[in-house]
This record gives sequence, C-alpha cells and structure tokens, in this order.
Amino acid sequence: MATKIYPNFFGEVKDGIIIWEKPQQRDYYLKSLGTKRLVELLKPPRKPRSNNENSYYWGVVIELISQETGMTPDESHEAMKLLFLKKRVSEKLWTIKSTATLNTLEFEEYLENVKRFASLELNIIIPDPNEL
Repeated sequence: MATKIYPNFFGEVKDGIIIWEKPQQRDYYLKSLGTKRLVELLKPPRKPRSNNENSYYWGVVIELISQETGMTPDESHEAMKLLFLKKRVSEKLWTIKSTATLNTLEFEEYLENVKRFASLELNIIIPDPNEL
C-alpha cells in the first residue's frame, strides 16, 4: 500500500494569526480537494542537521568505526542504526529510523550513543568536532 504524501505549507504565527509564506499555493491546493473532511496539523518545522554535522558523522565517526571493524562505511552506519534507532512497532515487528529524519537534538543523542558504544565496546576514542 502506497503512502500518501501531503504538501507542507509554512507560515508564522503573529498575535494568534497564521501568516502563510505562500498563501496562493495553499489556497490552490485546498480548492483542488473539493469537499472533503480534513485535519490540520500545526507544528514547528524540524531543523535538519547541518552539512558540518553530516561531514563529522560520516568522515570521522563512521570512518573510525569502519577502520576498526573492517566494515564498509555503509555497513558501519547500518550497524549503528540497528543498535540505536530500532523501534518496536508491534509484538513481532521492528523498524529502524533513518538518521535523515532525526532533528538536531535526536541526532546529537544518537551520536553520543554511537560514540559511547565505540569507546566501551570497540576501544575507539572518537574526538569531538571541536577537537579536530
């Protein structure tokens, strides 16, 4: 079954009123729906990780783990996700989150778990970004 993808419309709340960034696009989309029952979810946009965080993760963290274990960087990345991003969805089923979906706070927590594991289980000291 295919997952439906719905558009995101961005705006800002000022004095209790939403000011939409592209109100014409939002209005056009709403008109295209005809008569339907909907729910509107309002949430702050997630802040994706920066290019520097991504470079540090792949170029330092994953690279050091790969060198120590003999796995490829992709294998090391998948192994760390399996350890720290596994989520039970039912009694018998699990999923693994993608690091791309993590916000900056979740990604920092994930990185700390990976670095702690590398230190305790693999005897690898991974330097912090400011130590490079």
